[in-house]
Amino acid sequence: MTSSAVAAASWGRAKWKSSLGLAALPGPLMSPAGSLPDGGTGDLTGLAVEIFITSAWTDITDFVYYRGNVGVTITRGRADETSQIQPQTAKMILNNRDGRFSVRNPGGPYYGQLGRNTPLRVSRLANGIRRYRFHGEVPAWPTASDISGRDVTVTVIASGMLRRLRSGNQPLRSPLFRAFTIRYTNANYNIASQFAPVAYWPCEDGASATQIASGLNGGTAMVVSGSPKYATNTEFPGSAAVPQLNGSTWTGTVPTVTGVTGNALWLLLSIPVAGDTNNSIIARMETPGGTVARLELSYTTDLDGSLILKGYDAAGAQVFTSGDFSFLPTINGIPCIIGIRLNPDPAIPGLIDWEVDLTSVVDTNNSGGFIGSFSGSSIGTPVRITINPGGGLIGTAVGHVACQAAADDVLEANLDAAIGWVGETPSSRIARLCGEQGVPAVVMSTPGAGDPGDETTMGTQTVDTFAALLQQVPDTLFTPLSEARDQLSLVLRDKSTMYNQAAKLTLDMAQNQLSGPLIPCRRRTGSASTRTTTTCP
Repeated sequence: MTSSAVAAASWGRAKWKSSLGLAALPGPLMSPAGSLPDGGTGDLTGLAVEIFITSAWTDITDFVYYRGNVGVTITRGRADETSQIQPQTAKMILNNRDGRFSVRNPGGPYYGQLGRNTPLRVSRLANGIRRYRFHGEVPAWPTASDISGRDVTVTVIASGMLRRLRSGNQPLRSPLFRAFTIRYTNANYNIASQFAPVAYWPCEDGASATQIASGLNGGTAMVVSGSPKYATNTEFPGSAAVPQLNGSTWTGTVPTVTGVTGNALWLLLSIPVAGDTNNSIIARMETPGGTVARLELSYTTDLDGSLILKGYDAAGAQVFTSGDFSFLPTINGIPCIIGIRLNPDPAIPGLIDWEVDLTSVVDTNNSGGFIGSFSGSSIGTPVRITINPGGGLIGTAVGHVACQAAADDVLEANLDAAIGWVGETPSSRIARLCGEQGVPAVVMSTPGAGDPGDETTMGTQTVDTFAALLQQVPDTLFTPLSEARDQLSLVLRDKSTMYNQAAKLTLDMAQNQLSGPLIPCRRRTGSASTRTTTTCP
């Protein structure tokens, strides 16, 4: 129910007891398929308030007081069209004479089960159908009593999940960091776990850092020799600032790995526009036990700035070389993502394939791929990664160094994250963010209307709080981000659901259902046009 001002509605019976009683319903209260989350019209036949404890919904309706013509007050919406949707709330007073809602009461039946953010839901019967009015969380259970100590109550103010999501101010890590630390372990991405990095250094350390921290739990930091300029390069959209080498050398140890089926190394690289020291090794990966025991990616001033990949055996003899490769006309001044991999040839035994892919992170159309093969019988086990081993690179910046022991397509798998997910549709952005955070979300759209907001794409995902990143989606679509009533979930409503809506009420002037004069009313600034308050007895 909405109106041009804060709306209040009250449903009641002729006579009420001090506490509302409702017989226990069999099983969980589930909203029938296809029913509206709003109760609509109909006679009230029952109110239900439940909390989720011991893995089940527990009916506490008998303990909800009806005082001052108020039982449960539900508020949702926003104060005006320029403000954000506020978390929905459900306020009620509970009878706590037996201490069951006292969190620290060891004698209470709910002891050890109530706590911060306990799920709560409110429903009512309308025309024989139970419809949910609210799903939220109880952040606290404050107890109060009168002077006699006989009237003991708990005033519950449950809130939708937006309250909790907006309460933190810790920013999320960069898209690339989250891609490497979440996507390989999150079921939403459906990526085989063997492709997860066995070593990973984000290189997003602060300006006062003294080493390159690992991005994996239990991983060891890179040992730094020299003085890199930490947190100085900001050219990569999907990353926080990464270091400039400044002649330093970084050495990272790869944890013990078993079941190696391939080798993969990837990193972000930015060579200065003016170039850097000729024939400098950018990255070295040591893989003893393989036909190639050492893999080196180097920078050369040939072709006005290019790269070269070489593989060496255990004796130091060269096994293969890629020859010079680059962007057109040069790699200088183009921040890019580079993926390198070695894999046994799937069709020819005794042959090992190598591949190098590089793509600009500022223009993904500027990309290149270089492949080849060599005779070999085994893939080595990665044990050590060294960046700038000769210390020759000065102005070059490197970030997000990762090693895999099963070489999937590292470039394509992480390119979207490297460019900060720019060009992502709004519905995909909110689905991915909520999937990464484990937050349920629903996108409402009109069947056949295509991807919600498919005419609009999102910009770069920056380093910000989860709530701020979520809010960018409705801000882009000019539609609200709200909370579901029938489940604990966020709801993004696509604009297509607002077009050509069927009339909810039809009035016929010929039947004298309207009386004049009809005078347009200009909405006053700041009027509460979308905020709804519902009072349930």
